[in-house]
Amino acid sequence: MPQTDHELNRFPPSATWNVSTVNPSKEHSMLQNPAWQATDDLTRAQLAMFHCLSERIALTPDDRRRALNLDERTWAAWQDFQEDGPLPGEPPLPDMLRRLSETAFNLASIADHRAS
Repeated sequence: MPQTDHELNRFPPSATWNVSTVNPSKEHSMLQNPAWQATDDLTRAQLAMFHCLSERIALTPDDRRRALNLDERTWAAWQDFQEDGPLPGEPPLPDMLRRLSETAFNLASIADHRAS
């Protein structure tokens, strides 16, 4: 049975902005869709795992950047995201998660090989 576009969408629906009336000094509240927060949390957890594995085999920050095939500006944006900054637009999230998973698998294999 063919899938509809809705069934193929694996990411949370578009987030909505809410103009805050409680705090007039704040023009917009945070994103209201909890699925986006869950996506951010998952992505930050994957970055943390990547950094943990990188530390186990003593990769320098520049080696980590190169392992993910990121330029310096993009690497800095993802580092900022890990510290609760905004989600970078490049590379797209599915691509970044794929890079993280593939690289983390390779780092775990290296760490296991060195431990044995």
